[in-house]
Amino acid sequence: MKNKKTCIMMVIVLLLGMTFIGCPDLNNGNGNGNDVFAGTWLGTESQSGFSIRIVAQNGTWTEWVNELETVRGTYTVSGNTVTLIFVEVNPNIFGGPDQWVLYAALDNEYKVQMGGSETIQMTISNNTISVLGANLTKQQGNDIFAGTWLGTETQYGNSVKLVAQNGSWTEWIIDIEGLKGTYTVSGNTVILTIVEVNPSIFGGADEWILFAQLEVEHKELIGGSETIQMTISNNTISVLGATLIKQP
Repeated sequence: MKNKKTCIMMVIVLLLGMTFIGCPDLNNGNGNGNDVFAGTWLGTESQSGFSIRIVAQNGTWTEWVNELETVRGTYTVSGNTVTLIFVEVNPNIFGGPDQWVLYAALDNEYKVQMGGSETIQMTISNNTISVLGANLTKQQGNDIFAGTWLGTETQYGNSVKLVAQNGSWTEWIIDIEGLKGTYTVSGNTVILTIVEVNPSIFGGADEWILFAQLEVEHKELIGGSETIQMTISNNTISVLGATLIKQP
């Protein structure tokens, strides 16, 4: 796992997509008040295969790479053009301390690795954005998966809790945080992508490991695939050997 942060840093260099603070003028001259960037964007970095999630709202946005919150900032919108401004960066993505640092106070070597500029511009086309190495798609419609789901494993009787929001989900087994990932929704169909797994749920080490780096025997214990498709029916889902009910 010592290479994980280095790989994530490389993804940040490719993506240059982040989160921020403030309430700028979203119109930026377009005069119609239509914030086409607001919402949740999901995709994959083409070179590394890492999952990318961006959540944008009211002029601020955040990006997660493999569910690691990396950068924060602000944005403005003019027609279909979005301009991002870096505000804060977590040096943890470079292998540094886990703390938020203002972009202006960031070490120059880190700035260079992020492209050397605090702004980046991109164009939205057909609800898709291309950001230096990744294609992200805006999630549409009613997110019926968002919320808290509770249930029990059929085989072992262990309690299971799953919390989903803004395209990201986490599952606990007997109150042990065991899996993290992203999801998309189409009607009543939900597709989960497993991003990270904590082997402690199998009796292994208590650390987060990318699904791709998980031992084969552990992958098989969670179905063998990093994606899971399921259907919501009467506020009930069946996932990884458990039946879960959405809480009101």
